[in-house]
Amino acid sequence: MTNRQEYMKEYNRKYSQEHQEERKTILKRFRFKHPEYQKRHKYYTSRKRKWIAMLGGKCQNCGYDKCIAALDFHHIGQSKEKNNHEYNRKSFIKKIEAGQIQLLCANCHRELHYNQRNNSTYVQIQT
Repeated sequence: MTNRQEYMKEYNRKYSQEHQEERKTILKRFRFKHPEYQKRHKYYTSRKRKWIAMLGGKCQNCGYDKCIAALDFHHIGQSKEKNNHEYNRKSFIKKIEAGQIQLLCANCHRELHYNQRNNSTYVQIQT
């Protein structure tokens, strides 16, 4: 690297450190107040609430139902090659009706995938 490149790299690093909090607040303020963000967030949240209601409204393993952000959709019987999750409305609803989607809390979902990856029976998941 030339002296100029080293100087600019060091200058940018210092500037980023000194103005880190200011940049965070500007980005946070803009993102959450932006009308497009609010519109998309409202749409995705309502869509997720509808799908959760279709699946019983709680974790199918442990019964957790306190926060929808902690509930995940587990795709049952999907091969490793075909790992593209279809989140468009019609195909997802068809999968729910066919029983290919299971509603799990984040903890149970992580344990399930851990056990699948490691062929472990450390924590048994009840279905």
